[in-house]
Order: sequence, then C-alpha cells, then structure tokens
Amino acid sequence: MRPSSLMRTNRLALGIALTLATLGARAELVTATATGQPWTLNGQAALTYQASKNAVSLLNVTNAKASSQDASITVSYHVMPSPTPKLTSFAVGALGVQSVTLETSDRSLHGLQLSGSFTVKQETDSFTSSEDGSLTVSNLQIDLDQKKVFATFTGTHGVGTIERLSLFDIGTVSAAPLNLAPPPLSGGSGFGWYGYGGAQTTTPTFGQQVLLDSLSVQLGSLSLTQEGAKAWSQALAYTPIGNTALASVQDWGTLGTPAVPEPGTWALMGLGLVGIAGLKRRAHTRTATATMAA
Repeated sequence: MRPSSLMRTNRLALGIALTLATLGARAELVTATATGQPWTLNGQAALTYQASKNAVSLLNVTNAKASSQDASITVSYHVMPSPTPKLTSFAVGALGVQSVTLETSDRSLHGLQLSGSFTVKQETDSFTSSEDGSLTVSNLQIDLDQKKVFATFTGTHGVGTIERLSLFDIGTVSAAPLNLAPPPLSGGSGFGWYGYGGAQTTTPTFGQQVLLDSLSVQLGSLSLTQEGAKAWSQALAYTPIGNTALASVQDWGTLGTPAVPEPGTWALMGLGLVGIAGLKRRAHTRTATATMAA
C-alpha cells in the first residue's frame, strides 16, 4: 500500500492504541491522550452540549450572550410577537475528545477530556446583573466514576482562572464499551498507534486499538454544583434576582455523542424520500395534463 493510502486509512480508522504486556494482564485504568488535534471521526468522536429549556430561559431572563472561537454554537430564536428575539434553543457542538480513560479488562469508559470552550457575556441591566461581566468554560473533564464534569473556569469580578472547577453533577449516565480492532500488520508505525501501560523499555507483545467511531456516551440531568453556581454568579455580577433565576435551573441539559439513526430509521427515511418523490412526479404529471387539455 502506498504512503498516501496509508494516510487515508489512518484518517478513516483514527483512534487510540492501548498496549498490554500480555493477554492476561490485570485490569487497570489507562488514559490515552491525543497528540496535536483532538480525535474526531465522522462526527462520532465529538460531543455536544444541549441546554435545557430552563437553562435557555436563564439566558433570556438575564439577556446573556454566548459565543465560542473553537466550538460550534447553535442557537434558534423566536422573533414574533416580541420585538426582541427570544432564544428558544442553545447548543455547543464539536467538542473533540482530547483524552479517554478506559478499563483495560472490559473497555468500559471511565473518563473523557474534551477540547473547545464557550464564553458567556452579561450586560448590566440593574435587574439581574449589577455590572458587565463574562465567564469562559473550557477543558471539560468528565469523570464517570464521580459522576462530575470538571472544567477550567475563567471569570471577571475577581474570579480569575480556576483549574478543574467542579461545574456539573451528572444525573444519568449511558456509556457503551468501546470496540477494539486488531493491531495493524505493519506494527503500527504508519497508523498513529501508541503504547500505554507497562514498562516503556519493553516491547509489547499484544496491542489493541480503541476506535473512537464506536464512542457512545450520554450524560443527562446535569446540575450546577455549589462551586459552579458561586463562580457563575460572581463572574456575571448577579443581583439577588439573578441568583434566584440561577438557582431555579435544576436541569442544565445533556452532554453526549450525536445520536446515529438505527438501520430501520434509515430505511424509513429512504421510504419517505421515495414517497415524496412520487408525490412530486404525480403533481407534475397532473399539471402537465391540465396544461395540455387547456
């Protein structure tokens, strides 16, 4: 296979390599970290945060604005009948996987570190906020054992930068074991394989690759921690009314991999498209017939 073909194969099968000394190695947690760009493959190795209706309502009440330079912000507005557009949905996507922590025995997922950040800016309104303020959330670290989402939190009004702030408690977790693929015949030099676990001076006799296109994790019922609420309130200079609005948000939404339609769903979608095409052809035929008759 030519080098260019190897590179294309590498991009299509990009993942993480876990190298074990023997097949009978004892179970342990192993963390593999991406070098350079985060892992992404067909959108499945990127996570999306979807805000709940209550979290969206908070942004509306406080008139806060969210943005990002390295993640995709998706919003929708309802512009009628109010003269001021009202936010109806908010999501942060393209949060790439920077590292993954697995149990070597059953490939169960224990943690993820994500790339991407978003910023919330607040303008003084003398109602929910006494001064202009801003906060930035980055470096999301998901700990499935503690059921927490940690983050680097940077805010105004004396907050500064807080590393590994406990931001969210996770209410529900759904995470499937990652699929494994056999090691490449070439030994892995052209496929981005890396060794983890065991002595670095020994040559591993067994290797397995974790394919991130099989990554499936859904975290639901996210709730802001006390530490997170304190930092959020201080950074945006909330008034007592602003703090009441913040405390009213019990569910902040979900964080997880995009849903992939089941084969049956694809089939139904295909039938639907065929049906629509058929209706269009019939309408066109009827129109042509009526025109000729006239």
